[in-house]
Amino acid sequence: MIFTLDEAKALINVTALTQDDQIQRLMPVIESDIQEYCNNSFINKRVYLMSGEISFTHNSTSGDTINLDIGANEDGFVEAQFKAGQTVRVMGSYNNDNIFEIESVSSTALTLYDLAQKPYTNQLVTEDEDVFVYVGKVEYPNALKNVAAQMLNYKLSSHDYGVHSETVSRYSVTYNTDYAGGYPKGLMSALNKWRVPVIVWSAIIIPTCSR
Repeated sequence: MIFTLDEAKALINVTALTQDDQIQRLMPVIESDIQEYCNNSFINKRVYLMSGEISFTHNSTSGDTINLDIGANEDGFVEAQFKAGQTVRVMGSYNNDNIFEIESVSSTALTLYDLAQKPYTNQLVTEDEDVFVYVGKVEYPNALKNVAAQMLNYKLSSHDYGVHSETVSRYSVTYNTDYAGGYPKGLMSALNKWRVPVIVWSAIIIPTCSR
C-alpha cells in the first residue's frame, strides 16, 4: 500500500475512529487509480521472481499464499530479497494479476495479510499455474503519499464530480469537464511526474511491387 491507515489519517488530519472503515475501503481504490492514471506499476526492478512453478492458494481462515515449487538448493523468495511488509504485483497469471501485501516470507511462499489484519485487501484465487508468472516488489516514492492523501480526502468529501449544473424546469444538465479519473484535474496533475507514456505501436505496411 502507498500508506498505512495511521499515515493516511495523519496526512488528512483525522483523529476519530468513525471513518476508519471507509478509509480502509478507499485505500486500495486510490492505489489502483494512481497506477492506472500514471500507467505505472512502480515496480522495483531489482526485487522480483519469475517462474513457471508458481501456484496460488486462497485460505478462508488465514492469509493467502503465493507458492514456489523449488528444489532444496534453488533460490526462492528469500533469496530474491522479498521482505515482510512489502507490496508486490503479480503479472502473467490466469486470475491473480493484482497488488498484494506480504505478511511473512519463506523461500517457498509469500504469505499475505488476511482480511482480519488488512480489511479490503485483495484476495487470491486458488490455482496452479502452468505459465511463467512474474512477482515483483512495488515501491512507491514517499512524495506520492501526500498526493494519495489529497485524493483520499477528496473521496471522503462526497463530491458529485460529474454534474456541473442542473436545471429542473425544461430539464437540462451540464457535465463538469475539469475532472480526470474521478478527481479534479488540478489534483491529478500532481501525479504527472510519475506518468509513463503510453506507447502505441502502429503497423507499417510496406508496399510490394508486382512484375
